[in-house]
Amino acid sequence: MEREGHLTKLGIDMELDERVSCSMSVANGRVNVVSDNAIINATINHGINLAELAKLINDVRNAMGDDLPSEDTETINVFLESLETELQQEKPRADIVRNKFEALQAIKSTTEFSAAVVHLFQFVSDARRT
Repeated sequence: MEREGHLTKLGIDMELDERVSCSMSVANGRVNVVSDNAIINATINHGINLAELAKLINDVRNAMGDDLPSEDTETINVFLESLETELQQEKPRADIVRNKFEALQAIKSTTEFSAAVVHLFQFVSDARRT
């Protein structure tokens, strides 16, 4: 309520109340200002596309190759499950995500595996910027 009062005062100071009908709303740190009979339909998407995440994680699993020792295969699967669980959180912890990617990148495997890990990393990085 305090923010809306401040924004209303700003509108009055800017003399918006004398010239046009103005409505201001605050939600999640964002401000929407509507004047006259205008309408704003705003959609904010925070988070990650879980279907795409699952597909990319599956791509990493498929790219592991048959020549990996079983210990590495098990380690990769544990890291991927942990990464997927963390990324599904409302606020994933950056240190956990970074550590899992560093561990995955350290595993020596096929070029396809490395490319799949990089693609997954780029997807997560892009999703965190939006």
